[in-house]
Amino acid sequence: MNISSHLSTQFGLRILNIQFAWRQICHINFTSLSINSLYNTQMFRSIKWPTGLSSHNRELLKVVLFISLSFSLCALWDIFGLKVEITFFYIFMKLFFIVVPPLLYLKMEGIEKSKLDLMVSLIFYFYSYINTVYVDISYYTAFLQFFIGTVYFMRYKVKDFLFSHFVGITLYSLSLLHYKTSLSQSEYLSQLQISNGATLPVFGISFLIFYMIKRHEHADKAKAVFFERIGQDVGFILHEIKQPLRKIQNSNGDIHEINELLETANIMWPTQKKDKRIQLQSLSLAPLVQEILESHKSSLEYLDVEIHTYNLENEVISNRTFTRIIIKNLIKNALEESFQNGKANKITLFYKEPHILIIENTIFEKKNTRDIFKAGKSTKSNHSNKGLGLYICKQLCEKMGAKIHVTTTHDIFTVKIEFPS
Repeated sequence: MNISSHLSTQFGLRILNIQFAWRQICHINFTSLSINSLYNTQMFRSIKWPTGLSSHNRELLKVVLFISLSFSLCALWDIFGLKVEITFFYIFMKLFFIVVPPLLYLKMEGIEKSKLDLMVSLIFYFYSYINTVYVDISYYTAFLQFFIGTVYFMRYKVKDFLFSHFVGITLYSLSLLHYKTSLSQSEYLSQLQISNGATLPVFGISFLIFYMIKRHEHADKAKAVFFERIGQDVGFILHEIKQPLRKIQNSNGDIHEINELLETANIMWPTQKKDKRIQLQSLSLAPLVQEILESHKSSLEYLDVEIHTYNLENEVISNRTFTRIIIKNLIKNALEESFQNGKANKITLFYKEPHILIIENTIFEKKNTRDIFKAGKSTKSNHSNKGLGLYICKQLCEKMGAKIHVTTTHDIFTVKIEFPS
């Protein structure tokens, strides 16, 4: 049988064996990278998979078993199609590649920093190399399959991916170099052209696919961080509600306060896609500030904090609930500064034209204000603080069309809120 016949028949059989796998590969959801529906045949559904495996490795084990089955079918083709001589080496080699990958998945589950995917990938590349060199040159097509297939199925770190693919392309080159002496120069060059024309583009495409997968993984991580932040923000709202709940039996005003906070949460993190309209009104700052200071009366007295207010009789256009939470947060931050340092503090609130509220408090060391409005960025050193207060203030200001700025000197922390005109 000439080389062309070997190529067409061997390639055709192996494509037949894996066509179902590739069809499933092409429909993988890149966002979740899940293969739960892979090989959903009666045979695979009826198998009782080991319960000790993680769901990820249990699904990958299905893939490895399917590939091992394909190896077995290829062995039948070697014997009856290519008339390969049955030697001890051939039998050992085939059994090794059929049995070892599934055993690795069964034995290495749960090992810390496991290189399971990397090891199985390397075994697949050595399978391709040994079969190309010692069985038939047409087995170079196995490199194509695994350059693409392992990227889809194996969850590599970047360095593991680069290492495995470097080993793969090296073994591919060595396997073809093996035929340089056994083929005539014209046959070798022709074979080299055919092989490289098929393999090298696929090798390059596998890098592109790996990049796409990693990009989606990073996007998923970003989403996870986003929802983690949402959880922290909701935690802030719950923290704000906690104090009124303790006194709920004694005051109807606290029920109103809870309703305001829940409405704020509903506006900032709506359950529906359409935006909630923010109700703005003309608001006098003086009674609102007095109400907030009254709620912190015991803390102010305990910490011996001086309070100074000026020109707060002026009115601003704002949302009462939002403004209340913003001012309350800023005063709470000032109180925490005093408590943390064990020193007396001074808080000053005053109004200046046009429509600006300024809140100043004493600090005992200069603060780094870079990224201060980002969630998780705290100006305080205590571990219980999550850096959400100023983030919430920023979000609420933006919701009602106001602007908030922070400046700091060695002893004064200043917050300036510009309300809409």
